[in-house]
Amino acid sequence: EVELAAAGLSPDQVAAVAGILGSGRVGDVLVGPAGAGKSHTVSALAAAWNERTGGRVLGLATSQIATQNLAGLGLAAVNTSRFLAAFAPDPVTGQARQRLGAGDLLVVDEAGMSSTRELHAIATLAAAAGAKVVFTGDHAQLDAVEAGGMFAHLAETVGTHELTVVHRFTAPWEREASLQLRAGDHAAV
Repeated sequence: EVELAAAGLSPDQVAAVAGILGSGRVGDVLVGPAGAGKSHTVSALAAAWNERTGGRVLGLATSQIATQNLAGLGLAAVNTSRFLAAFAPDPVTGQARQRLGAGDLLVVDEAGMSSTRELHAIATLAAAAGAKVVFTGDHAQLDAVEAGGMFAHLAETVGTHELTVVHRFTAPWEREASLQLRAGDHAAV
C-alpha cells in the first residue's frame, strides 16, 4: 500500500487497488463519480497486477472512445464486441481464436454501458479460464442501450470498491455541483 500511495494514489484509490488485488474473488466492482480517478486507479491496478502476478491485463469497453481511453492508459484494449468475437467459442467449431489464461485480468470500463448479455459472457469466459474481471464505472450514469442494469446490481452488492474523493475539478463548487448532478439534484444547475 505504501508503494501505491507513493505512486500518487489517494487513500480511497489505494484501498480499492489493494482490495481488488487481495480479494481472491473472480470478479470485483470499482465505482466512483466522475473525476474520482477511476482511470488513474485502473492504471495503477494494471501495473500492480502485472508486477505481482505476471498476468496479462486486457481493457474492455463497449464504446470505442472508452476503449481508446484504456489504450491511452497503456492497457491492451479492445471493445467488448471484438473481444467476444475473438475469445468466445465459435458456434460451429467450438474453438476460440484467442484464449484467456489463468491469472489474466479483464478490466471492463464504463461497465454500465455494457449489456447484461455482454457482462455475463465476459464473466463466464474469465471464470472458465481462471481469469479475474473488474467491472468499473459509475452506476449513477447512463445505462446500456440493450438490456442492462447488471452493473448497477453489481455495484450494490458486497465487495464493491468505491472511490469517493473527486479530484478532477479545481473549484470546490464544481465538485459539489458534479456530485449533486450525479444524485439527480436539479439545484446544482
